[in-house]
Amino acid sequence: MAEAARLPGSPAYLPRLASRMLVEGKDPETALALLAAMEAQETDETRRNVIRRRIRDVVVERDILLLERTVAEYRKATGHLPAGLGELVRGGLIARVPAEPNGGAYHLRPDGTVRSDRVKDRMKVFQTR
Repeated sequence: MAEAARLPGSPAYLPRLASRMLVEGKDPETALALLAAMEAQETDETRRNVIRRRIRDVVVERDILLLERTVAEYRKATGHLPAGLGELVRGGLIARVPAEPNGGAYHLRPDGTVRSDRVKDRMKVFQTR
């Protein structure tokens, strides 16, 4: 799928599907590398903008995965959830809360999950209903 998405003239949905599959497989760094290569090769500005948007989506998912893993570590060490993401920094678990690439912010929810205030849904290939 990733190779097909790199081919010139490939369907516009392939970069999204390939990156979504990599992210769901917990490999956002590979998805970002794939998308960066695709952006560098793309000559159509409209398609390049779609790829840039997808890169931001993958960065959000990567950051959320990192933050949720760190929240779980904090909870395991302390027996409770942090009051906010800043507590992860103060506790020395991360150097800083990552910048949300769409100009928003990440927020810790009461159940321990993390969400962006700019991205509505997490990246999933298959969603259960």
